[in-house]
Amino acid sequence: MQCTMGNWHEACKIPCEPLKPHIMIRWVITFLIIALVAGVLGFGVLASAAAGIAKIVFYIFLVLLVISLLFGGSIWKKA
Repeated sequence: MQCTMGNWHEACKIPCEPLKPHIMIRWVITFLIIALVAGVLGFGVLASAAAGIAKIVFYIFLVLLVISLLFGGSIWKKA
């Protein structure tokens, strides 16, 4: 369970896991590798779809990165 509510999740009284910002970039790399392998093997539609998903997730990652840099981490501070 991921949360930003301090060390303990109030609803279920379990420790919170820290947020992992590198997860999105892992998804981008995963879909990019799928697209490259599918392209090499001749699956054009699958390669195109995986590349499109990788682009979308990458742009979401960039937007969130810019927002985080602009606000200096103040949005992610613990309550």
